[in-house]
Amino acid sequence: MADIGMGRWEPGEEVSGLELLLEKQFAAAMDHLPAGVCITDPRLPDNPVIYVNPGFTKLTGYSAEEVVGKNCRFLQCENTDPAAVEKIRSALEKREPVKVVLLNRRKNGVPFWNELKVNPVWDEEGNLVHFVAMQTDVTVRVEAKRDLALAAKVQRTMLPVPMENEFLRLETLYRPYGFISGDSYDFHWNESEEKLFGYLFDVMGHGVATALQTSALRVLFEQVSKKRLSLSEKLSWVNDASLPYLADEYFIAAIAFELNFQQQVLSYAAGGVNYFLASTSGTPEIVSVPGMFLGIFEGTSFEQNDIPFQSGDSFSFFSDGLHELMPSPLEELPSDFDRMVDWLRERSQNPNQRDDISALCLHIK
Repeated sequence: MADIGMGRWEPGEEVSGLELLLEKQFAAAMDHLPAGVCITDPRLPDNPVIYVNPGFTKLTGYSAEEVVGKNCRFLQCENTDPAAVEKIRSALEKREPVKVVLLNRRKNGVPFWNELKVNPVWDEEGNLVHFVAMQTDVTVRVEAKRDLALAAKVQRTMLPVPMENEFLRLETLYRPYGFISGDSYDFHWNESEEKLFGYLFDVMGHGVATALQTSALRVLFEQVSKKRLSLSEKLSWVNDASLPYLADEYFIAAIAFELNFQQQVLSYAAGGVNYFLASTSGTPEIVSVPGMFLGIFEGTSFEQNDIPFQSGDSFSFFSDGLHELMPSPLEELPSDFDRMVDWLRERSQNPNQRDDISALCLHIK
């Protein structure tokens, strides 16, 4: 087909009525596409642009007259990733389709993230006659993804690192389902009283709103950790204090615990985290824990329970995302602490993960 409408038809060239009709239909379709479209001719030196649609001029700020006859590399700027440019160059050289996101610059100097898709076009004899490139501004998407990555980094830096002292060893596990997580945890060692206070919670939901609520919940748990309250009273306090921060469809699964090494007792109160692993006297088992979710009803009360412990015992608290990946019925559990931690980590690597995963694993020395 002759390249009518793209500046490539020469006078005297025979063009059929059908070709003219198809050419007009093609040009009309390109003109109405919201994405930027440009067509180049690799048969000419430096593969110049021979056509751009209005979407391209709106996207870049350049008129058709300013673009036709040039190579599209003029859109690149000093911060354009050389690897992305090389990927395009290599695909064009191999005459293959290519898709890449790269930083370009508009005529007014404003940079934008351009999702570029380039496809080769062949004639009936198998000769390469054009490259058709579609360009879409994905700046909002790229910047949102970058912001999520930053939020995920901030979330990770807020989490405590594993600890060990003369009384216990504590290992952590954290694997968000996406960039950011609704899970969080923390613990505080009181050296003078020989106590470890800890908590783990899971805000139901995903996304930025959940991450913001997770940050608010961490602040509330940090506040209550300093209060002279029982564990059940601490969960009740967090429950009531969290209500203003939660939308109607959100709620919180949580568990708070305290290891008192002077009395050798583990105390815990649950609010929706209904299971944890306990290995006492060398026998590992799943402990079922009753408790209403936090953030639903004001004035909810929670029950506190106690388990005596001794040297060699271990406890693992985890969010629902990890519990869902455990086999049912539960297979024989490892009694050794290191093997138990490895077993939990293996569960967390399941490709069928559909929720955030977190865990606090404690071994009594």
